[in-house]
Amino acid sequence: MWCRTLKYPANTPSVGQPDTIGQRADLYFIMLAFSVVAMIAAAVHRIRTTLARAGWSWTAALWPVSGEATELDYVIEQTQAGWKVVDVLAAGSISRVGVQRSDFRRILSNGGGDALLASLQRKTSDLSGGVLV
Repeated sequence: MWCRTLKYPANTPSVGQPDTIGQRADLYFIMLAFSVVAMIAAAVHRIRTTLARAGWSWTAALWPVSGEATELDYVIEQTQAGWKVVDVLAAGSISRVGVQRSDFRRILSNGGGDALLASLQRKTSDLSGGVLV
């Protein structure tokens, strides 16, 4: 990149020939302003690309009445409609999507679509206390 080879002397603009002090001071401050603008642009670009990339996460904790907290990392990505949760990681590494994919694959290979539907209906009924069937 060309910016890596662009350098300004380490001496302050007031060192050297007196008749060029004003010109060198102007160049020094132009280079300083350019550096600050470039740094801000790079930081904004880095933040935008990091947030737009899948895999950015937001961490939350569940605190029970007794015992230790459980950390949940919500993996999110930006879509045209806004931010979307694409996975939930328990304890920082156990992917809920991965676990469900594995469970679904096992059920589908053993009993097909009907077995998966029955399993999901059973879980819905269990979790709702029988309210939803």
